[in-house]
This record gives sequence, structure tokens and C-alpha cells, in this order.
Amino acid sequence: MAKDDRKIIKQIGKQLGIELKPQPLEEIIGTKNSFALDHTGQVKGLNLDGTNITDLTPLSALTNLEALHLSDNQIMDLTPLSALTNLRELGLSGNQITDLTPLSAMTNLEELVLSGNQITDLTPLSALTKLTALILYNTQITDLTPLSALTKLTELSLSRNQITDLRPLSDLTNLGSLYLSGNQITDLTPLSDLTNLTNLYLDSNQITDLTPLRELKHLKYLDVRNNRIGRLPPHITSWWPGMEIKWEDRFYYNGLNLYGNPLIDPPEEIVKKGNDAVKNYFDEIERASVLFLESKLLLVGSGDVGKTTLMKKLKNKHFKVVPGKEDTTRGIDIQPWQLPCPFPDGLSRDVNIHFWDFGGQDILHATHQFLLTKRSLYLFVWDPRKEEETRSFDYWLNAVKLLGAGSPLIMVMNKADMHVKHIDEASFKDKFPNIAQFLQVSCLTGFHIPELTETIRTALSGMPHLLDKLPKRWMDIRDAFKSMDLNYISLFRYFSVCIAHGMDINKALFLSDYLHDLGIILHFRQDPVLADTVILKPEWTTGAVYALIDSLEIQNNKGRFNRAHLGRYWNKKRYPAEKYPQLLRLIEKFELCFNIVGTDDYIIPELLPSQRPPIDMEAYRSTHNLHLHYSYDFMPAGIIMRFISRLHYLIREDHYWNNGVELEFSGSSALVKSDSAQKRIRVSVSGSNNTQLMGVIRSHFDHIHETLNMKKEEHVFEEVPCTCSKCLPSEKPNFYKYNLLQKLMAKDRDAFCEKSSEDVSVHQLLSGLLPPRIPGNLFDPLITTLSQVQGLKKTLQTDENSRNTVVANLLRARGFRAYDQTLSGSSETGAGLGELDIKIEDETGRAVSIIEALNLDSCNTTAIDRHVRKLFINYDCSGLKENYILVYASVKDFEGLCRKYREHLEQIDYESYGLKGKIEEAETGFNKIAAFRAHHRCNKGETVLYHLLVEM
Repeated sequence: MAKDDRKIIKQIGKQLGIELKPQPLEEIIGTKNSFALDHTGQVKGLNLDGTNITDLTPLSALTNLEALHLSDNQIMDLTPLSALTNLRELGLSGNQITDLTPLSAMTNLEELVLSGNQITDLTPLSALTKLTALILYNTQITDLTPLSALTKLTELSLSRNQITDLRPLSDLTNLGSLYLSGNQITDLTPLSDLTNLTNLYLDSNQITDLTPLRELKHLKYLDVRNNRIGRLPPHITSWWPGMEIKWEDRFYYNGLNLYGNPLIDPPEEIVKKGNDAVKNYFDEIERASVLFLESKLLLVGSGDVGKTTLMKKLKNKHFKVVPGKEDTTRGIDIQPWQLPCPFPDGLSRDVNIHFWDFGGQDILHATHQFLLTKRSLYLFVWDPRKEEETRSFDYWLNAVKLLGAGSPLIMVMNKADMHVKHIDEASFKDKFPNIAQFLQVSCLTGFHIPELTETIRTALSGMPHLLDKLPKRWMDIRDAFKSMDLNYISLFRYFSVCIAHGMDINKALFLSDYLHDLGIILHFRQDPVLADTVILKPEWTTGAVYALIDSLEIQNNKGRFNRAHLGRYWNKKRYPAEKYPQLLRLIEKFELCFNIVGTDDYIIPELLPSQRPPIDMEAYRSTHNLHLHYSYDFMPAGIIMRFISRLHYLIREDHYWNNGVELEFSGSSALVKSDSAQKRIRVSVSGSNNTQLMGVIRSHFDHIHETLNMKKEEHVFEEVPCTCSKCLPSEKPNFYKYNLLQKLMAKDRDAFCEKSSEDVSVHQLLSGLLPPRIPGNLFDPLITTLSQVQGLKKTLQTDENSRNTVVANLLRARGFRAYDQTLSGSSETGAGLGELDIKIEDETGRAVSIIEALNLDSCNTTAIDRHVRKLFINYDCSGLKENYILVYASVKDFEGLCRKYREHLEQIDYESYGLKGKIEEAETGFNKIAAFRAHHRCNKGETVLYHLLVEM
């Protein structure tokens, strides 16, 4: 090392209180407190990220530097760097820089990172024409003009700024990746000639039209989430070859991601199904279209407030109300109503309304999460004479706001002829902006009933989905089903109706999916028990649910019922015995009950006793345990019940009750308790495998929250209870937000307890809670996971989907991005996307492996061939390096099955995925888990297919 450089490096280390260590130049970017030398001893690279350096004067003499990293410090003045004209890469993110003038002479710079500063003027960068990568994420930029001459740029990040005008970028034709998320962009025309773009990030802007991008034929990923796109061009599926349309909140490595846009043409439900569904929609629209003009009108509120009477009065203004004569609604009553409404185009159209009159009993609240739908109109009806209405307000207004996703709500004070109560309407409107109007009515006298009718007209005319264009043939088929007046039909009869209207089976399956997503029918065509039944009246199903929950016998039996006794609860004419298996499966699918494996008994968690069974509570207080709480701004009914149903196979003995459950798994146990008064769920996990069990629990809660439209840090908050000497034994400890602890850990700081004034180790609080790193190797963790699934076979349902869900959750707890029943590739019939059993993604959202599973009770060669074909031909469209066929084997002679299975693998016709070499046996370490490895040729090179056989 040159003498002068040695002194400077030592001086910098002493000034910052750190030891700087030598590293190769190529490793400088990722290694803090390091420097790099060339063969002459000159300093070529220096990394001082996160060292709290503020004064850069000592660096001014290091004129041979080529790489300098100074991110996450407190730097304001860059003047001392002005002489470092040999720099090729410079990292300055996360500082307090405002003036870039000292960089203007660094004309050799190729990579420059300035994100997280307060920069407004980019003029000093205009001469840095060798730049290939420029990162300006999260600054204060508005004007991009100084970048117009940087034509060598291949990567440009401008996300989270205040940009509106993209014209200065129009000549940057070498760009391959462009990041523009979180700005105020409306016009994409300036990007129309950037034909080398492969990745374009435009989420969270004000974009309405994608047409300017149609000639960017190299695009592989286009992120336009959370924009204002209402209509897609009819031929969008042909614009970018190989790009799959997606609707996912999470990041994806490839595809066109449209999540969060207010799409009406085609509707969101179509877009979610991918390219083929979108193309099919536009093909059908081209034939003939009609306006949707339908809406659900849900009457909600406590029992005995007059909802049913109000519905009858709205339908018939001459309806005579007899006080005390209206029966209480049990469950849901659905009634039609047609109302002419004026629309913004000046035309009046008849809207077909479907009243959903909800029973108000508290015991039914857990079912509301499936019935309160978005794109609906709500009437919240209340009685001013009832003192408990404050609790009703809190529940129903929050439930509609959350589950109705902002659907308009009209607050109706009924029985105004008997009593009037004034409420703070302005405060309610501030908290619940979806409230459209407040009205006082009397069904007895007819007071304000006409005004309520007009308010309903106005609300409906402002709901854009009523003017959705839908294929006429779809609506004709839907009307044909309505005219049948049947609760359900067979899949064969469903196909017959579609074929009679000129629709083939593949398109009929598209329509089935769409009508199911809208809630018009129920058809779970991927479920082997339910696939052959198309339910034309969803209320038929909810009626069956309510009959069970409302049964006094089941309530007295603490939520337990037997399959043989279903005839006691269900009307035999409406619910014939041959449909009991499908109805039970539906209720299980809604996570409202679960089967005790090996018996015909079922449990409805909603009806469990409130008394906690004898549990060793002290075992869950130790500092060695993992603790996590979920805190809610509003806690919908039924979360803990769904959790118990989902994880019933891990329940320890009979340790479950109305508000909690004790679980056990692989040497660990967990206590999960719900406190609705505190709007909190408490999780404590003990034992040697507590990290994985906590991961499984969090994965299930994440899923439940997602289905309830609940976002972290907005509706639900993960909190970690303090473990200081004062809080640990306390029933009311101090709590830290999980995301705050993550930020403190990044800065290597302790947490401060407000109750004990002690400093608490963040590393201790987060130990076992942080998500594991994504492992590189799938084979070994998958084998271990399958051995754990074997240990659950006495309590786990035997259907393939239940087993796959457990495998996916256990893999997620190990750090893998594992998703079960994911849409990708194409289905076996070619009707749209296929539903993969399990997909493994990397941290960018790119698929790395697919797991295709099947149950076998013999060496069924037809089933084996079909699943291998599905994997290769339908699902793996990109030639992944490693895939898996997973066989759940229920046989007496496991070794014999393995022998026959391996022999058959040599005989399969793999078509374009020809076998390369012999089938190899792979070591698993478990007697009842076998693995065979096959190498296959494909158009992308070579792929390895593992066949895993697990005795169940």
C-alpha cells in the first residue's frame, strides 16, 4: 500500500472507530468497513456504508478510487469528492444531500446511486454521459431534463418522486430496466420508442392507457399495479409475446401485473384468470354485449330493528305494516326488486336489485365475512330505542367498510314515528367515508320511504360496475339457469345448457369461473368432491350453514354433530341425503367446521364453550418462548374460528374452546388466544421447533387476513410483547410494533420499555420471528417436511389438497416462497391457466420449481402419466431446472409400489421432454420416503424431475 494511502485509511478508521479490512475490488459493494487495493498498493475501492461518517475531507486525497460506497450516513456536503475523477461507481443513498454540483466533473462514472436524499436539481449530472446505471429512488425530483443526454443508461430508477413529464427520457433507447413507481405519471407516450426495455415499473401512478407501450416487444415485466386503468385494449394479449397477465399484490418477476386497477372492461374477475380468459372475454364481447345493470342490496343491522319490514315497504309502498307481526329472519332472505335509475349519460335504466335481508343474531356474525361483498349497496338499519345500538354501529359500519371494500352505505334510522335520536353525522362520515346518506324513516306511517327510494336510486347510479359490458351469451346462459329455479344442477347439465347456447366446454369452464367469482353461482371445479355440482342458488348453501349454527341440539352439544344426524337439522326436501357430502365439504371449505379425522363427528368452532380446558399456562410465559400478538383496529367475527378449523390437525387432544386453541407439532406446542374485547390475538410458542411452528401459525393468519381485505400496518398490526423483568410476568406488558423492531435491528439499537425504563435486546425480542433466508436447496428441506407430514397422518384429512396445503405452509415456515393452488401455465383442458399444486418462487417472484402431487393407492400408471404430462406440457412453460412429482401413497406394500413406480418411469413417453440417461435413486434418509431422480431434455436445456413417494 502506498504510504500516503495507508495513513489516510488508518485516519479514517480511527476517526470512525472502526477497523477497515482489505477485500477484492469486486466484493467492495457488499462488504462494509472494507477497502480494496490494486497490484501497486493504491486504494481502488472503499466501503463506508452505515459508519455515521459526516466529513468526507479525508477522502479527497484518494484520487485513484474507482469504487466508493457511502450509503446510510449523515453526509450533506460532497465538495471533498470533487477531485475523485477516476470513480466508476459511487453509492450515496440514504444521506442528507441536496447539492450534486461536486459530482459534475466525475465524467468516468458508470454507476451512481443517490436514492433517499433531498435532491431537486439534476443539472450537475448532465455531463456524466458514461453512466449506465443511475438510481434516484425516493428523492424530491420533478424535472428530468438534465438526464436527456445520458443515452448510455441501461438502468434508471426514478421511483417515489414527484415526476409528471417523461419527455426527457424519450431518447434513452438503451434502457433495459426503468423504474417509475410512485410518481404522478399520466402519459406514457414518451416511452413508446424505448424498444430495448425488458422491465418497466409503473405501479402507483395515475395511468389510464397502456397503448403507447404496445410496440415494446422485448418487455418481459410490466408492473402497472394501483393505477387508474379502467379498460384494456381488446388485443392486449397479443402485444407482448409470452407475457402473462397477472393480478397479484406481491411482486412478480415477469408478466403484466394489473392488481389494484378499477377495471370494468374486462372486469377484475376475468383479468384474474389470465390471458386466455381476457381473450375469451373480448371474443365474446365482439359477438354481442349487454350492460350488467344488477346489484346486491344488503340490509344489515341488529335483530328486530325492522329490516324485513323495510324491504317489503320499499318493494311495495302500499304494504300495510302490522306492529309485532313480522317474524324474525333466520339466516338470509333474498328477494328481487327492479328499480329504474338515472345514469350520468342522461338515460334511465331498470336495475335488477337483489335484496339480501340478514338475520341480526350475533351467533351468525362469523359467516358475514363470506357474504358481505364489494360492489354492493348496503342499508344499515337501526332502532333509536335500543341502547345496545352503539355496539351495533361499531360492528356493522366497520364490517361493511372492510369487507365491502368501500361500497356505499345508507344509514337508516327506523321507527321514527316512535322515537328519534340524533347522532353526530359529521363524525361518522369522517370515520366512514363510504356513508352515502343518513335518513329517518317509519315503515308504519311511510315517513321518508320515498326519500329513501330516491337515495337508493342516486347511490346505484353512481356505482360504475352497473354499466359493465358483459357478453350477451353469458347473460343469456345465466338467465337460463335462473329460469330453472333449482338450487343446484350437475356439471353435465351445466355443460348441456352452455352447448345449447353455442358455447364449447372450455369456454363454459371460463364462464363457470366468472359466475363463481361474482357469487352468482358456486362451482369449486378443482375440488374432487364438489366438481360435479354447480350450485345455482348460493343461498341454498348459506341456509344449510345457518341451520347447523342455529340448531339448539348442536349448540347444547358444544358445537359437535355427527354426519348420521344431519337429517335432523336439514329439511329433507331442500337438502337430500345424497348431497350431504358436498354440503359438508362446502362448509369445511368456508372454514366454519372441521372433521375429527377417523370419525363421522364434526366441530363448529363458533359453538364451542367459552370455558378454557385445563392447559399449563406457565409453560407459555418463559423468555425462551416465542411471543407474537395481532392487534386490530377492527376485529371481524370468526378469525379465531377459521384459524381453529384450518389447523385442526395440529390440535393437542381436546384443547380448544370458543376463543382459543393449543397446538402441538414436531416437538413444540403453541397457545393461541383471542380477546375480542381487546381486539387482540395472542400467540405463544414453546419447544425445540418453535420457529417453524410460529412460521406455520403466521402463514395461516396471513391467509385469513388477506381474505378479509386486511392489510398489515393498516388494519392489523403484528406486535411483540416486552420480555423485560417487569413485563414478562405481567398480563399487560408493553408492546412493540414488529416493523419498528425490524427498523431498530437494522440500526443495531435496543428497544426501550416505557413500563420498566429498561433497554431490551431487539435481537432477543425478534429471535425466531424474523423470516428465514430463502434456502437455495429444496430437496432436503422438502424431504424433512414430508417426514413431518407423515407424523400428522392420523389427524390430517386424506384429500390431496389438504395435504398440499400443509406441505406449502411448512415450506413457507422454512423460508421458501411456496404457494399452493397457484394459477399458471395452462390447464389440462387448455381452458385458461392451470392450477398448480405448489409453486416455489425466488425473492423476485420468479418460479424456480413446481410440485405436482397426487394420491395413489396402487401403481396407477394412467394417473402417473397424466400428472407427468400436466407438469411438463401444461405447467412448466419456461423449462425450470428442477421440478417434483409428489406421491402420497396409501398402500400396504410401500416397497413394492416404489419398485413398480420406478420401472414405469422408464416406459413413459415423455414426448418433447425426453429422458436423458437412467432413472437414479436419491437418498432421503427415511425408510418410508423414496426418491427417484430423472434428467430430461427440454427446449431450454436440461431439467431434473424428482419423484418423491411418501407412505401415508
